Amino acid sequence: MTPEGTGGTGASGFDETPEELARFFAPADWLAVSRVFLQQLRHSPILSLVIILFAVLMWKRKWILESLQAIGKQLGKPTTDSFALTAKAGVLTLLAGLPWPLLATGAGWQLHHSLEGTDFTSTIGLALVAVSTQFYFLQFSRALCMPSGLAIRHFRWPEASVRLLRREFGRLLWTFLPTAFVTYVAINLDPVTLGGIIGRLSFVIIALALGIFFFHVLHPRRGVLVDFVQQVRKQPLGWIHQLWFPLLVVIPVALGVLALAGYLYTAGSLIGHLVETIWMVFGLLVLNGLAVRWLMVTRRKLAYAAALEQRKAAREAEQKKESMPGNEGSVPIAVEEPQVDLVALSEESRKLLNTTLVFAGIIGLWLIWSEVLPALRFLDQVSLWHYTVTVDNETQRFPITLADLGLAILIGIGTYVLAKRLPSVLEIVLLNRFKVSAGGRYTVITLMTYVIVAIGILLALNTIGARWSQLQWLVAALGVGIGFGLQEIVANFICGLILLGIAYGSDVDKAIEILLELAHEDERVLKEPPPGVVFDKFSDSSMNLAFRVFVGTLADRLPVMTDMHRKIHRRFAEEGITIAFPQRDVHIHPGDMQAAMLGGKGSNDDAPA
Repeated sequence: MTPEGTGGTGASGFDETPEELARFFAPADWLAVSRVFLQQLRHSPILSLVIILFAVLMWKRKWILESLQAIGKQLGKPTTDSFALTAKAGVLTLLAGLPWPLLATGAGWQLHHSLEGTDFTSTIGLALVAVSTQFYFLQFSRALCMPSGLAIRHFRWPEASVRLLRREFGRLLWTFLPTAFVTYVAINLDPVTLGGIIGRLSFVIIALALGIFFFHVLHPRRGVLVDFVQQVRKQPLGWIHQLWFPLLVVIPVALGVLALAGYLYTAGSLIGHLVETIWMVFGLLVLNGLAVRWLMVTRRKLAYAAALEQRKAAREAEQKKESMPGNEGSVPIAVEEPQVDLVALSEESRKLLNTTLVFAGIIGLWLIWSEVLPALRFLDQVSLWHYTVTVDNETQRFPITLADLGLAILIGIGTYVLAKRLPSVLEIVLLNRFKVSAGGRYTVITLMTYVIVAIGILLALNTIGARWSQLQWLVAALGVGIGFGLQEIVANFICGLILLGIAYGSDVDKAIEILLELAHEDERVLKEPPPGVVFDKFSDSSMNLAFRVFVGTLADRLPVMTDMHRKIHRRFAEEGITIAFPQRDVHIHPGDMQAAMLGGKGSNDDAPA
């Protein structure tokens, strides 16, 4: 392995440091940067617009901070809290970190594309554009960690950890960012020697800054993951934290030493991917915070609405009891929909969220590092089998690799997790946004589960070489299965139609009242669609009533019907309501009576009357 670049870039090149510094900080070149910038400012409307936006954002910065504080005061109250407040705070946070990176991007773009510029001014412009992304990430992260910002007020991250993050992001602003700018400029001005000693020294500062950042942020006793480390220590593989913490601290320092030895390109490429990994992880944490915040707000809102509904039902029942004479000792009937286990739904949603974050993290790491580390691409080189495809009457063979099989397995795992966990999230959405009954929620959730499983199976099979012509039978079978499933789902909602014939003379109004009362007393009976009683018709020997109730699951259908029949039989007996049975009126002719008395031998004219 030989150092990258020539011309005094090795360890012996330090004697050229004064000359390189004089060339890098030549006053004429930096005056040219000012001159080109002012010229573009006079002639470029885009740069003028950027300056105006920068001035407006800086002028409104105080208002942004005050708005974040005002939003924070509305959190935690069921009557005022909502996820819309978090969304608004997120927009304000994005704006709070925007001014200086926006100015750097606009200025750099104009310097690079100016027709009056030089190679030096063009390089400065490219460097400004290149570091502006990192500049914005750091500014946004610091704004996120403000005392009244998203991290503390909305995500409920520990204040000590948030303060630590804000301090370390601020340190990177003054160490990592300027040296990254200098490194980029030095390498592009002198690509043959990869920036010379200036490029290597500035890169070493970058590596040390990242190492210090990891040391303070990930420290097992004073970092932001103290609670996580304490939990991990109790696990069978708890010793791993003793490995990854020093490893993450040493890797940047080792890359700095590698750059100092002359391998700046390799070290720079690895540092760049390491920085991308940092932002990916932080971005996933922010998304996790947003999702957890939405779950918390939704759960609190639903619990508050349920409490209000119960209070309203209790008040109405009490008023009804007081308005009925002679019913002072009766117990009020609570008419309410079956309770939704919000705690269980939230836990299932958190599990789905955690699994999704793990999958996203794995995919992100693969996308970031697969091009840098060839060892991660060996899965694409192992062929398991081949499949044939006919294109323009020509048969072609394509391999199925170990990577394809691994992807199919991941799709299968993801399908299983989604089918198991997504219904809880979907139910929370339906409860929060739509007035959907339990039966309706059951329908939507079941259909969504079918769709997820079907799509997952098709994607997994397609990944391992199954073609559409081979999958048509499976799609048809799934369609038939879903059709029968829909019939079963619809049937599950109807508990049953109970037909009551009652005897003539019974109190019909009282019977209807009893039936509805029994339906409302059973928590398994849905409020929507409501139970109903219909006076169907007058029969020969009875007055017929049709009683229909609805339940949300198939498991409740037969138990509810059994309980309803038992309760109807008992209550009707208590209230003196007779369940009719077939009756016939028999009219006997006197002659037939006489014949029956004579033994059925017919009439006798000589017999006495």
